[in-house]
Amino acid sequence: MALRGVSPFETAAYGLDFAQTQSMYHEAFQVLLKGITSDELTFEGKFYRFAKVRMMMRPVQRPYPPLWYGVSLPENADWPAENDVNIISLAPPQAVRPIFERYLSARTRLNKDDSTLRGVGRHVVVAETDAQALAIARRTYPRWRANFFWLFERHGSAPRVANLYPKTFDEVMALGTAVAGSPQTVADFVASDIKATGANYWTPWLAFGDMTLAETLHSVKLFASKVMSAFA
Repeated sequence: MALRGVSPFETAAYGLDFAQTQSMYHEAFQVLLKGITSDELTFEGKFYRFAKVRMMMRPVQRPYPPLWYGVSLPENADWPAENDVNIISLAPPQAVRPIFERYLSARTRLNKDDSTLRGVGRHVVVAETDAQALAIARRTYPRWRANFFWLFERHGSAPRVANLYPKTFDEVMALGTAVAGSPQTVADFVASDIKATGANYWTPWLAFGDMTLAETLHSVKLFASKVMSAFA
């Protein structure tokens, strides 16, 4: 997955105009695909120019590995749909479904199939009991949030997606974008989320904030052995 990013302050550090980065991203996408599928790269664009650059390496997956695009607004679903790129969203379930519907509508309009992936990403903590998982999530999420907001707050601003990340984990769970609980609780959440969003790909964020290595590995083990098995 390639990322354009959501922080104008990060792109400014590289001397880039954030207002142009989406156009740059789309042009870079053309460069990348042409480069990894050609013996020689020649490209003349608005932002990038290459003349007869020899391409010495090839991806193992042909013609290239699966590509992903993060989408938070329905109108941004057209480009990945047109370019056969999988999409993923971090938005609440009720906001995700219109994104996926727009994406599928664009593919239908272009006579493309629905074999691409439409995923969601969620904060997840799994433990033996709901109480144990919630204790970890409530402790670790604020640290993750503080790090995510730090650069924006330093500039007296906030991320465009700030509403997705309120101050407490309980508030995030209320949005439908996070879960902490026993394997059964988490499996039930996953099933409900898939039904609500129409996702055919589900991505857990199993390490965030100041989770210890032991907490993370235990959560991963339970998710793999007991949550995923419910969907085998």
